[in-house]
Amino acid sequence: GHAYISDWVSGWGMTGKGRIYRIANPKLKLSNAPSVTELFRKGFDKVNANGLKNLLSHPDIRVRMAAQFELVNKGEATVLGGVATGGKGLARLHAVWGLGQLHRAGKSQEIVLLS
Repeated sequence: GHAYISDWVSGWGMTGKGRIYRIANPKLKLSNAPSVTELFRKGFDKVNANGLKNLLSHPDIRVRMAAQFELVNKGEATVLGGVATGGKGLARLHAVWGLGQLHRAGKSQEIVLLS
C-alpha cells in the first residue's frame, strides 16, 4: 500500500515541470509475508497444495495469482472448492476464479463444493 499523486506544478500548460508524491504508512510492514522474490525464484510448482492454499491469502496479487494458477495446473479442485466455500476475502475470490479455470478446461466434473 502506497498512493501516488502527480502534480503538473502550473497546470496543464506544458511547462516541463512536474512532481510525484508518494503517500505511505511507515508503520505498515509485511513482516509475516514470504518474500515475493524468493517465492518466484523457487517456483510455485514445488509448493504443495496446502502451501498454495495459504498463498491465496498473500498480500501480493502476483503471488495469489501464481498460487491460483498452480492449483489449477495441479487439478486441485477439492482445495479450490474448500477455499471457495469456506475461505475469506481475496483467497476466496482467487479460489472461485480457479474453479472457473477448471470448468473452462473441462475438468468441472472434479469440482465438489461442500456447503
